[in-house]
Amino acid sequence: MLRVKTVLVVLLLLILALDRAYAVTLTATVDRTEATLQDQILLTLSVEGTQSSEKPKLPATKSFDVLSRGSSTRMQIMNGQVSSSVDYNYLLLPKEAGTFEIGPATITHEGKTIASSTITLKIGSANSQPQSQEDLFITTSISTKTPYVNEQIIYTFRLYRRVKIANASLENPSFEGFRVEPLGEERQYETVVGGRTYAVTEIKQALFPTREGRIEIGSAKIQCDVAVRTRRRRGFFDDSFFGFSQTEPRVLRAPSLEVNVRPLPSEGKTPLFSGLVGTFAMETRVSKTQLEVGDTTTLDITIQGRGNIKDAQPPPFPSLSYFKVYDDKPALTVDTSGDAYGGTLTIKKALVPLEEGTLRVPLLTFTYFNPESEKYELCKSSPLTLQVLPSRDKEKLNLVEALGTTTSKEEIKILGKDILPLKTSLSALRPYDIHPWHWSYMIFFLVPMAGYAGAVVFTSRKKRWEEDLSYARSKTAMKEFNKRTVEVKKQITGKDASEFYRLTSKALKGFFGDKLNITGSALTPLEIEHQLHRYTRQKERIEQVKAVLNTLEAGQFAFQQHSTREKEDLLRTVKTLATFFDKRIKK
Repeated sequence: MLRVKTVLVVLLLLILALDRAYAVTLTATVDRTEATLQDQILLTLSVEGTQSSEKPKLPATKSFDVLSRGSSTRMQIMNGQVSSSVDYNYLLLPKEAGTFEIGPATITHEGKTIASSTITLKIGSANSQPQSQEDLFITTSISTKTPYVNEQIIYTFRLYRRVKIANASLENPSFEGFRVEPLGEERQYETVVGGRTYAVTEIKQALFPTREGRIEIGSAKIQCDVAVRTRRRRGFFDDSFFGFSQTEPRVLRAPSLEVNVRPLPSEGKTPLFSGLVGTFAMETRVSKTQLEVGDTTTLDITIQGRGNIKDAQPPPFPSLSYFKVYDDKPALTVDTSGDAYGGTLTIKKALVPLEEGTLRVPLLTFTYFNPESEKYELCKSSPLTLQVLPSRDKEKLNLVEALGTTTSKEEIKILGKDILPLKTSLSALRPYDIHPWHWSYMIFFLVPMAGYAGAVVFTSRKKRWEEDLSYARSKTAMKEFNKRTVEVKKQITGKDASEFYRLTSKALKGFFGDKLNITGSALTPLEIEHQLHRYTRQKERIEQVKAVLNTLEAGQFAFQQHSTREKEDLLRTVKTLATFFDKRIKK
């Protein structure tokens, strides 16, 4: 025992002396010097001669994303000489093609700055291997490359995969020069490419170019962790989730797209042009076609179609001398459920006829540009006819009626009295106390006030519900979450375990996306964690959300079945978290 302790002491003294006996150096190496935008490069910074130096510093670079992959310590005894070093590992993810220099990295040791050499990297634009032969790739496409200004373009992103992935984070282009509108929910389906079956995730967006000329849509990028099977199975508690495989980070990029936007033609353009580009129709109707003078009917003007419906305005309404017109605020309903962006603009007008007879509501017109026919087209309504009758509510002022030509009292018939009988007694002059706090007076005054306040609150909430998409999504987030969990429950006893975790993850991310008014499917656990810190200080709840999301992501690439009870417990936890944050995230 004494001999063993002596050996350990000697080794310790040798290690301590090593820092002073050998010069400290910093070396930078990479596993490859040529790569493509779809590859990753392993950079290792080795600090030789000491184990107590600070972590090396890398100069900032705009051409790579740098991810830390931890460090390791080495000690070597050769020919009686002891050497020690620390390796710091980084992943370099290329962001653009070209030739770049990395470094030098630096450390400070005993007041001296030590630098590594620089490394030259050559990054190619694309992999020469056809995409149909890869297990994981992305594509982007647009419906037309030569649109008109304000013409709708469908931008489609697709992720093709034959491997399990997790923590996927989509980074869309900036779409500078376009107005962007989401187009429905993401789709999940299978397809065959090059004789191989792929699971596909598809996301569509509607783009509206706001200026003419050449516009470039930048490259879309997605970061994810790819499941990789290991040759040797690790211990039960070492696996990420009950024996799931290991993962490695990947970055996928799609090439940029170019659009040549054409101006709207001047030929055929009239003052009636509404600014709408697409296909549209207009309809008018009234709530009743027969009414009396002074009565009210509601005129509904509906503009419906596909295109830039948000730019729709009420058509010109002529001045009518025989109607009193009261305008209501237009209401816009957007439809994103189909393959194109569209909706309906509803304009309401209250019409009060001022004279009797047959009155006409003239036809309304405006023009829009149809990209398919490449012409301005006229949109018009049908004229409406109203039958207006005299008012029956005429006041009768005759209080007496003569029955004959004489003026005798017997020949006069009293029809009514317009003067109340006079009081001749002094008792009629006695004071009468009015108690303002009497319950009857309180009800008389408070009920109308409460009704008015309730009407104001209801109208305000209804208006905000219709106009504020963020508010509407936040208010319906829990309802939509409960709908999604109905399908999740069916998968608890299903044969495909990964489907349960995918749907549960989609439900929880969709909930947070609705509450925060962002795209939930593209959120990572870290992004959700960052957002939730704005709404609660309970770190344990946020950590619980992060842990659950990581578990759900890991569960999507499991290679073994899990018990029904484990799934039920996990779903119960997800519901508890959704209920908790539904009360705390307010819009």
